[in-house]
Amino acid sequence: MLSPLYCLLLQEIVGIIYAIGAMASIFGVLIYHKLLKDCPFRSLLFYAQLLYGVSGMLDLIFVLRWNVNLGVPGYIFVVLEECYTRIVSKIRLMLMIVLSTKLCPLGIRGLSVRFLCALIALGFFVQRLRDVQVYICFMSQELIS
Repeated sequence: MLSPLYCLLLQEIVGIIYAIGAMASIFGVLIYHKLLKDCPFRSLLFYAQLLYGVSGMLDLIFVLRWNVNLGVPGYIFVVLEECYTRIVSKIRLMLMIVLSTKLCPLGIRGLSVRFLCALIALGFFVQRLRDVQVYICFMSQELIS
């Protein structure tokens, strides 16, 4: 049974993660607007995909417990990994929105951007549904055994 203090600390950590993600989103827009607007889009997309690959490797580092060998406790590593993953996902989302605005012709830009953003939101929704289904499947198997 989890203690109430642990639940409060867990909620505080999740709140910190969301706050860091929101600040990173604001800084990301500012950095793109001031520094990266004139960079080639392909190189930005390449580096964003590299960062995304590194975020996938962080899960492997945690599972294999290499973070303990580096001297980073598990709870700190999880918070840092979640913050990093959120920042990278915001970068990727921002680049996809920039790409969708570049693809749309001038006359119908508003409608097309809304449609492409709705498709992105639908993709996130389907991903969350899949995550919930996998979680329910694992929980039901755990209850059976």
